[in-house]
Amino acid sequence: MITLSSSMRPGAEKEVFHALRLHEGLAQRVQSIRLERTTWERRQDCLFTRILDLQAKIPCFTSLRSLNVSANLVYEPGVDYHSLPIVDAPQLAHLRFEDFFMRWTSSVLVDLDITGAAGRLQIPVLLISDLLRVNASTLRTLRLHRCLNTSEQLADDALKGTDPVFLPGLSEFHFGSDVDMSVTFLSRAINMPRSTYCTVISTRMMSTLAPSLPLLRFAWDRFVESSGDIAISISDPCRDGPHQFTQNLEECLIEFYESINLMDQDVSPLAGRRPKLIFQCSAASGIAQLEHILDFMDGYRITMLTLLCDSQFPIETKAIMRSLPNVRFCHFNNFRVGDRTAGALSLLCASPEYLPSLETLSLVFDLTWRLSWADVARSLTQRPLIRTVIVHDRFALPMDDREFNKLCVVEIIRRARDDLEVRWVFDHGIQVSRGDVLV
Repeated sequence: MITLSSSMRPGAEKEVFHALRLHEGLAQRVQSIRLERTTWERRQDCLFTRILDLQAKIPCFTSLRSLNVSANLVYEPGVDYHSLPIVDAPQLAHLRFEDFFMRWTSSVLVDLDITGAAGRLQIPVLLISDLLRVNASTLRTLRLHRCLNTSEQLADDALKGTDPVFLPGLSEFHFGSDVDMSVTFLSRAINMPRSTYCTVISTRMMSTLAPSLPLLRFAWDRFVESSGDIAISISDPCRDGPHQFTQNLEECLIEFYESINLMDQDVSPLAGRRPKLIFQCSAASGIAQLEHILDFMDGYRITMLTLLCDSQFPIETKAIMRSLPNVRFCHFNNFRVGDRTAGALSLLCASPEYLPSLETLSLVFDLTWRLSWADVARSLTQRPLIRTVIVHDRFALPMDDREFNKLCVVEIIRRARDDLEVRWVFDHGIQVSRGDVLV
């Protein structure tokens, strides 16, 4: 095994480079290579390329199974990616490039990850498609993030007259690019089974969610099965604090879960499950625009909603709840109300048009709780269809104190509605003092 990293003593990389060329049998015995450089460098000066370039009269890496390169390379505009050297490793199965790119000879890749972390790579779409086509039958996981040339005209010309690459065994797919390139690549360059678990990231900072809606709609139709009940989990942008306008690709996160069984409600129908589709974007505004998609997805039965909101606006919460008439299970995680809003729970109980089919309400009882349980109980009298309330107690108090809180809250709720079933779940929580708990 060869392992190189930025923590190695100066000159070690050159010694490995010369050793590979002096000892012809050494390259044939290497099974794993990990090269890492944390400082920026230009492509011409990168010794990693010289180590991996086997055109310099050394044998190929016949035993190499895993290659991981994090190089922080600066690829200048106009570089010809088709002319870059080739990694001659016919048995290569696991390949990861971060801020680095070389072509390869393997046709048995199982995992492929090409990421432009520090700066976007500009690899032509057709080159990626050709490399994927050679490994189409063996690929199981694929991650392409900020690595493609985003020119729509170049992509259109390159893909004209070509069939999408079908990856029949792909189980996980991660793709990050701007909206237009994402739609082009997913619709014209690549095809995969509907069973593939997919993450799609819109990488361009936007002022609203609206420009991402076509991509979300396309991914939803492409990867989410409509034959069973669906759960949707929504995290809104964090708009509080000094970094509210910095780019954070996880500011708005929407997750879709398939085949939800609402009968399994002791904790959550999502316990132990993974999302079928994850959609991320860096929109600076909230989630209200989702209403325009939810209103026209009648073929999908969304029966569960999770709102993981740090600073929701009323218009956003109302828009989402108004667009989901079939939701029977809803989970809220945050009750930091402040001076902005009456809070998701108060809004829910204010009108029967919000989640009109709701039967089970799940709440997180932690340091974000700013409501009075007496007010909550009175609000629940306005929603008679809600039959079950699940409380996730995340205060790290002694168990005797947590049991006392439970008894007090259950008594308050049942005074207002004795027909409600209250399920109390003791989750792991944050250590607080007894006086911090609002009952």
